[in-house]
Amino acid sequence: MFKLHKINPMARALGTMGAVVALAGGITFALTSQPVVLADNSINASASLQISNGGAYSGSVTGFNFSGMVPGGAASPDQTFYLKNNGTNAVSLALNVPTLPTFTVTPSGSVDNSQVFVNISCTSGSSGNFSLSSGNDLTSLNSAPVTLAQGTGPLQPGDAATCTANVSMGASAVSPTTASSVSSTNFDLDFTGTD
Repeated sequence: MFKLHKINPMARALGTMGAVVALAGGITFALTSQPVVLADNSINASASLQISNGGAYSGSVTGFNFSGMVPGGAASPDQTFYLKNNGTNAVSLALNVPTLPTFTVTPSGSVDNSQVFVNISCTSGSSGNFSLSSGNDLTSLNSAPVTLAQGTGPLQPGDAATCTANVSMGASAVSPTTASSVSSTNFDLDFTGTD
């Protein structure tokens, strides 16, 4: 049988301190890693490009509630939407956030827009895959439209793409890190199609 009192007192003390540090670190991470929500957004399309969130295609649809994000953790769950080219020419797709969202940090604090990332991935029959792979932070998307990388070419006339969007945050996105929640308003995603 193992006897604890036969272990060197210094080794017991170090073991106890290590266990306390590991437990405190785990509790601190759990308390400071709060989920955030991006809500009240709309998704817009231009010219012959139309958008749908599962209903009829139009130029603008209600957006999504991006929730469950933890700064430095996993992205929000994927939200599905559809882009359709109703024109006669193939179009390249670009994304812009025309106005930076207004964030509310509870109890107080701020959000670094350069640490909030919009992730887009689209699949289309004849047009191939499209994705937003660089310049996807809110600061970049607010300064100029960012073109979605194309797999096999632009979105062809009459073709519709099934897309997913999610949002993630860098580890230092929210300050202070002890904030209990973050929400946003006025979070719009504008897609444009250019010949």
